Order: sequence, then structure tokens, then C-alpha cells
Amino acid sequence: MKHWYWIPGQNPANDNWGITSGVASDPTGFSTGSQHHVFFRNTEGQLQHRFFDDGSGQLLGDVWAGGPFVGNPHAFTHKGQQHVFARKENGDLLHYYWSPTIDPPANDNWGAVGVVVGDPIGLSTPDAHHVFYRIADGSLEHRFFIDAEGSLATDNWGGAIAG
Repeated sequence: MKHWYWIPGQNPANDNWGITSGVASDPTGFSTGSQHHVFFRNTEGQLQHRFFDDGSGQLLGDVWAGGPFVGNPHAFTHKGQQHVFARKENGDLLHYYWSPTIDPPANDNWGAVGVVVGDPIGLSTPDAHHVFYRIADGSLEHRFFIDAEGSLATDNWGGAIAG
């Protein structure tokens, strides 16, 4: 893995975060205050997590249970939570999540079983977190968790998305 970074007042630099092999997908990541996170599928198909903690100066990491999966994962934060979406070979959605009250990380499928044919992508809005993915008929399916209701909802945005 190649990690580029820039610190104000310094020239851009790069390193490998201690990862010299075993990366089997595109990486995805985010920063949360004083931590910088990256996730990727390792060669065993598992979700590999690495993060740098500014306060301690430590580079840490682990494997999040729930795999194996195929394709590229997608990570984002929502209200102090960490979320990563991926897809299993059988078309199940794989949702990994962590928060200070959920440690170690957990996983579920948000009810999307056997329908996901494209890599999912997610995002956070003030009142919900969302995931989008292509299903077998080429349309865009949208699932989202509504914070105030504590419930999941699904709709289909249509379209004909090519693989």
C-alpha cells in the first residue's frame, strides 16, 4: 500500500503504513478528529483495518469479522460511528460498523440478501446514513437507516446502470 500525506509547512511525503503486500482491493478511508483510517480487502477476502492515532503516534490495525467479500469496500463515518459496506460473492450486502459502545466491530446485511451485484457506496446525512448499490436488473437500490425512528427503509431509484 502507498500512503501519501501532507502536513502544513512540510512537503508531501509517503510511506506504506507497514503494508507491503496483501492488498486485494482499492482502499477506502476517512479521518475522525485525531485518527486516520484505511480499510481494504486482504488476500483472504477479509476486511483489513489500519489507522494512525495522532495522540499516541501509533499505527494500529485489525481484521473486522464478517467476510469474506468481493470487490471494493466503502467506508464513512456517521455521528461518531464507523461504517464500511461491501458485498459478498452471493450478493448479500455486508455492513460493518463500530462505535465506542460497539467494540469489537459488528456486522449485518441491512436486509439486502442475494441482490447486490455492484460494489456499494455509502454516505452520511444529518438524520440518516445511506448505502447505494446496483441490483441484477441494473437499477440503483437505496437503503438507509433513519436515526430518529431507529429503522431501515429501502427504495429503488431505477435506471439502467451498466456493470
